[in-house]
Amino acid sequence: MQTGRIEPTAEDGREALRGHLLDRALAARAAHGPELDADALARLLEDPEVVRFPTRLVVDDDGDLLPGEFAWARPRGERPSDGFDLLVHSHFRDRPEVWSLLVGYHLPSVNYLDIAAREEAELFGAALNGLEIEDYYARLCALADELPDAPERAPYTASLVVVAEPDADVRFLQAQLEKRSDCAVGKPVGDRLPVVLAAPDAGAAEEGTRILAGMPGVGGVEVVAIGLDAGATPCGGDPVPASAGCGTGCGCGPTAPAVTPPVDVFASSRPAPEPPPTGGCGSGCGCGPTPASGGGAP
Repeated sequence: MQTGRIEPTAEDGREALRGHLLDRALAARAAHGPELDADALARLLEDPEVVRFPTRLVVDDDGDLLPGEFAWARPRGERPSDGFDLLVHSHFRDRPEVWSLLVGYHLPSVNYLDIAAREEAELFGAALNGLEIEDYYARLCALADELPDAPERAPYTASLVVVAEPDADVRFLQAQLEKRSDCAVGKPVGDRLPVVLAAPDAGAAEEGTRILAGMPGVGGVEVVAIGLDAGATPCGGDPVPASAGCGTGCGCGPTAPAVTPPVDVFASSRPAPEPPPTGGCGSGCGCGPTPASGGGAP
């Protein structure tokens, strides 16, 4: 009797990814923990069984961190194989006991690139530190609230469109933006990514925009609007609902009336191309089959 071929679904791929991610986090804790002090964390970052691409910890360089951002996996170049600098806010320089909490959230973006979302970051970080996800998330929020430059309760938001350079990997660039705690990122349309950037004031929003424009792979940043927004969250909550959009249909934009953006907005006049076809995992992490790829690399 013939049976039809069962095609894996997107959810199948996501579950395979989470299983692979969880196994890696538990293996890392078993090999280098359970107490992940500074020395253990250094060994963990050098372990190719745990961290897929060359990664070093940096705790004295806040220049590329956005206001209220506790850490970020900053790519060293346009290719993942160039490696990452895992920036940790200097506020935590003398507290190595919390580094594994901060670093654990960002390691999935190194290992799985644009495939890993917030849920995967929380799962990996919690498992690596031997915590329940809710407890881990609460601790991260408490640490983020300690930062002297943490956003106010009612921060400004900048509604942006980040335009990738012609040869840049848009999905990789999307992953880097999604790991920034004050950025809410919509789905890409061609080489354009809608982004809502939260900041404590208009000046910080403008400075944050300049930082984004200097990221590897970014060809320009278009400022749609800047305004007050009481709905943004300092711990990297869900994207802020919008009453004005950026033209991509993502629903991004400010909830408050827009104000005139500054003149220097890094605007790009290139038209938005047609949306690309949807793809599967494709990260090469070995997490299992997806609808598009049929399987990751070992």
